[in-house]
Amino acid sequence: MASRAGFDKYITVFSPEGTLYQVEYAFSAVKYPGLLTVAIRSKDSALVVTQHQVPDRLMRPESITSLFKINDTIGCCTTGRAPDGKAQVQNAREESSEYKLKYGLPIPVSTLAKRMADKAQVRTQQAGLRPMGVVSTFIGMDQLDEDGSLVPQIWMVDPAGFYCGYHGFAVGKKQAEANAALEKHQKVAAFDTLTEKEAAMIALSALQSAIGSSVKATEVEVGRCSVTHPSFERVPDAEVEEWLTAVAEAD
Repeated sequence: MASRAGFDKYITVFSPEGTLYQVEYAFSAVKYPGLLTVAIRSKDSALVVTQHQVPDRLMRPESITSLFKINDTIGCCTTGRAPDGKAQVQNAREESSEYKLKYGLPIPVSTLAKRMADKAQVRTQQAGLRPMGVVSTFIGMDQLDEDGSLVPQIWMVDPAGFYCGYHGFAVGKKQAEANAALEKHQKVAAFDTLTEKEAAMIALSALQSAIGSSVKATEVEVGRCSVTHPSFERVPDAEVEEWLTAVAEAD
């Protein structure tokens, strides 16, 4: 740690290696809770799967969640520090409301991700702020200008202010293993050719493969948006259980 002296006290000072240590620490905070999130986009839906962990038996399980509704057509999954995640969700809701008030249209998922990334990047260059220890995964349905058709979207925003659209990705503890599993599946079939059930099975399989154990429906949360049902919703446990059973039978 001696080599870091003087460089990790202020978020605005680059180290000799060209890194911002406080931003690196924020990425470590994303993995600290030990939870994994996997998102995937099929031909007609966007899905996000995240581990659901209740830290205390006295807590009500339904009051602990990482899935949040930003507006009618956009949902968010936060991975990392829960308080930072809730702050990000509130900021995203404000951005969504301001856009709707100004333009009279729902904010596109890509635009929301860009605006949230801009806010996150500012927190890496102002001494009075600190980077958020959370990665936000936004899923939703964007409407094409050409023909008005709906297209599923997945966008990620990280603590450094980087944002990007994905066909599928994983973040959190064991993210490297989960991403490797997703890449393996994509070599067999492109994600944008899959049905919703096939995509869900791949996401759940990648999560289980990464953590090295099977999960129950109550141990994960699944959020989705689809062409037939554009509104963001939490998938019922009964349907998740059906997907998990299909994964087990396929293995």
